[in-house]
Order: sequence, then C-alpha cells, then structure tokens
Amino acid sequence: MPRTERQIYLRHLKTCKSHGKKNPRTFKGCDCPIYARVTILDPDTDEVLFHWKEGSLRKLGIRKFEDADKLVDKWFFQYLSGNRQPQAEEDRLNKTVAEAVDGYLERLAVRLKPKLRPEHRDDPRNHNTYKKYKTLLGKLVTFVGKRELPLCKQMNGDLMFAFQESWKGRELRNPKTGDKVQQPKSDFGKDRDQILLRQFTARCLKDGLILTDPCDNLDSITPNESEARPFTADEVRRLFDSIPEVFPKSADRIRTFLALQRYSGARISAVATAEIDKLDDNGIWLRERKNEKGGPPNYVWCLLPPLVVSMLRNLKSSSTEYWFWTGKSTLKTVVTHWTDEMLKLYRTVGVEGKRGHEWRDTLGADLQGAGAELEHIQAALNHKRKATTEKSYLGWNKRRFSELDEYKRKMWGMTSNEEDVKGSINKEHIVERLRELERMLKEGTLSKKEFQSLKRHIMPPS
Repeated sequence: MPRTERQIYLRHLKTCKSHGKKNPRTFKGCDCPIYARVTILDPDTDEVLFHWKEGSLRKLGIRKFEDADKLVDKWFFQYLSGNRQPQAEEDRLNKTVAEAVDGYLERLAVRLKPKLRPEHRDDPRNHNTYKKYKTLLGKLVTFVGKRELPLCKQMNGDLMFAFQESWKGRELRNPKTGDKVQQPKSDFGKDRDQILLRQFTARCLKDGLILTDPCDNLDSITPNESEARPFTADEVRRLFDSIPEVFPKSADRIRTFLALQRYSGARISAVATAEIDKLDDNGIWLRERKNEKGGPPNYVWCLLPPLVVSMLRNLKSSSTEYWFWTGKSTLKTVVTHWTDEMLKLYRTVGVEGKRGHEWRDTLGADLQGAGAELEHIQAALNHKRKATTEKSYLGWNKRRFSELDEYKRKMWGMTSNEEDVKGSINKEHIVERLRELERMLKEGTLSKKEFQSLKRHIMPPS
C-alpha cells in the first residue's frame, strides 16, 4: 500500500570530498546533484495525488538544497489544498514543440563547441552535426503545426510514425526531360534521422516535457549491409569514352577528376578538395575529412600512375590552392556539385545503381585480386576499423581458393601440380605416417580414440 513519502538528498560525485564518507547524504555543503522521492496521498481516500520518481531536481533548475526543500513544500501545499497539478509541472507539460526544439538546439550548440576544430568554435551552428538536427527538428515543428498538435504532451506513437513516413529523399533532375524527380528516403537516411529523433524525445522525457516517450513503439530501421560493387572493366571503358559527349566543354576536367578518383580510391570529398601543393612525381596526399572528427588534418598518401600525375599538371586549376575547388564555397556545396556531375555521367552511360563510392570498391577489389592483405586494403581505403574492410573484402575469391587447395595438397601429401585427388595421393607418405601412429599407440603415447582421430585426418577422401 502506498504511503506518503518526502525525501531530499544529494548524490555526491566522485570528485566531491564527501564521496565515500559514512552517511554521505547528510553532507549538504557542495554543488552535487540534488534528488528527491516524493509521494503525496489524499488524506481521506489514500489516493496517490502526486509521485515524483527518484530523479534529479537539476532538470527543474534546482541547484541548492534550500530551494529543493521549498519546491517540495510547494508541491505538498498545492496538492493538499485541492490544486492537483503544481504550476511548475503544468508549465512544463504545456511547452510547445517549437520551444522544446529551440532549447534542445541551444544546448546542442554548447555541447558541440569544445569538440569542434578551432575554426568552427566561434559559431557551432555552422557545423554539419548541428545542421542535421536543425533540419530534422524543423520539419517536426512544421509537421505538428499542420496537424494542429503543437504541444509536446500531444506527441504520441502514431504521430511519430506518421512523421517518419513523411520523410523524403533528394530531388534529382531527369536528364532526359529536365523535370525534378522526388527520390524516396534511403534506409540509411531513415536510420540516421530516427536516431536523431529518438535523442530529442528522450531529452523531452528527461526534462519532464512529456510523460512517455512517443518513439518507444517505433520499429528500428536496419539498413541492408551494402556489398562491394566494383565497376567492371567494360563500365570503366564506357565511362571514360563517353565524357567528351556528355561534357563537351569540360571534358578534360571531368576526365582528370574521374581518373584521380579511379586510381586513388579516395572519397569524393577528398578528390574534390585535392590540393595543388600536395602533388609530387609519384602521387598525391589527399585529405580525408570524414575521419578527422575535430582532430588534426588527416592526409592519406595515394600512389598514382604517371599518366594521372601528368593529367593533373596539365589541368587548369580552379584556384591557386585547389585543383577542382575555388575554396570560396562550403565543402558541402563542392561535394554536391561533383556528385551531381558524376551521377549525370553514370546515368547517361547506363551504369545504374552505382555512385562515386564504387570507385573505392573497385580499388579494393583490384588490390585483393593482386594478392594484397586486408591491412593493405584498409590503409589504401583509410578505414578506421579493420572490421569495415573485412565486411566487404573478406570474400572467398579465386586466390583464396587456390591457397586453400595448396594447404589441402600438403596435408594429403600431394604435389602442387597434380589435379586428380585419387590419382595423386602419395601412398608411401600415408603408409609411413600410419606406421608412426601405430608405433605411438603400442608405446602408449596415443590412446585409441586419438589414434582413430589422427588416422581420419591422414586418409584422403574416398
């Protein structure tokens, strides 16, 4: 049976001098988080009027023990005097989604600031992470506004599902008709946006703006793992042959860009921002910004054929610093520009379902076919984790089957040039091994069970 409860206490952080002392909750002269457990019952019916679960009062702006004591007293007064909803609770539950989004973005900017590179710390709102949240949550504000459900407490599972179904992909221009075609949202994009949405609603729940998380009943989106899809030799030939037809005024620039992407295996952002002073007679250092994550510039060495080095040196650069970028626009703008140019080429040639990332798959597959180890492929593609390389390039190709066959031949005593298993068994070798095992069995070195097991491994398949 529930009972009236009123507890206010501190949870001392590990850095606090009161942490670890006997009865630490009695020490109040610090800035550690204040917690409360409050249950208020109706004095006549024993009905639970209000229950504050064990949680920090810091989310309500409480920083001092005296303020916490006053707040709990206020709760008891308001509930027992007939007002079943404290004003603070009522105000929080009547917040609009737009107000919650504004507060969330403000805290996000503060949280991002120390993690950014120095050039972005002045205004974290220009960072891509902040822009992703702002774009998605801005759509949420518009969506609930159209549905005339502007309050946070009005968000529920059905509303979140409908919002998720409204997500759309990019608009691409049809090269034949010139009309813009709305693309569906990819599973990868849906998965990313759902994670962002879950983080926002979880914060609303923690701040007391909603009573239940509306995203709890959303089904998780699991994108299909994409397999390596390298360009075939015929596709590569057709792509380079079609450049003068598709881009008659900028054929040299497009051909050089595609050649650099083909032989470097770098991401399109690294190729688009290739720096002039990073080129030498043997190759180029390309900056892979994806793996920097606020750290120092991450340059990757890419060995290039002499022909590609010559093409770069004969090309008229876009600026004094970069080959394919003026340096005046944002990184997103130049990447989008070159992505659209490449997609236009792929669609015209008829290479459907592939994009610039498949050039990385092509380099990885070529290295694998040439006998390169996974560590070398990982370094060439600048994968941060080896598991990423293994997922795409640990396939059983012909070279691996050939190596496996050699190991089997050695195990069965076969020569490497013999193909027929039955006719190529070295009988003398097998007889010699069997005699040795029989001798060890008589001496007691082997048990009968061990003898039978080793015998099965030595004998060739029938």
